[in-house]
Amino acid sequence: MLRPEDIRQIAKFITDDPDVFVEEELTSQARKDLSPKSFVFPPTKEDPNGHYPIHDESHKNNAKSRVAQLSGQSSWMKKRGLSVAEVKRRVYAAVGKPEDD
Repeated sequence: MLRPEDIRQIAKFITDDPDVFVEEELTSQARKDLSPKSFVFPPTKEDPNGHYPIHDESHKNNAKSRVAQLSGQSSWMKKRGLSVAEVKRRVYAAVGKPEDD
C-alpha cells in the first residue's frame, strides 16, 4: 500500500498540487470536530453521523467517486427519506460532477 508521502512524490509529475491526491485520515474525533457545513449531509438529531465530508479537496474528490458508484439506498438514506437520485444530485451540486460525465 502506498503511503501519503509516496503518493505526493508520484503526484508531483502530474500536478502542481500533489496534496489533491492524498486523503489524510479523518479520525472519528476530527470528524466530530468538523463544522456541519463540511458535510453534504450534516449530522441531525435523528442521524448523528454526517455523510460525505467535503472539508478539503481530497474528500470532495472522494465524495464524487463514491456517489458515482452508488446504486442502492442505504439505511441512513432511508432514515432521512432520500432517494439515490437525490443524494447524487446534492453531492454533485456541492462538489461538481465527475469530468467524464
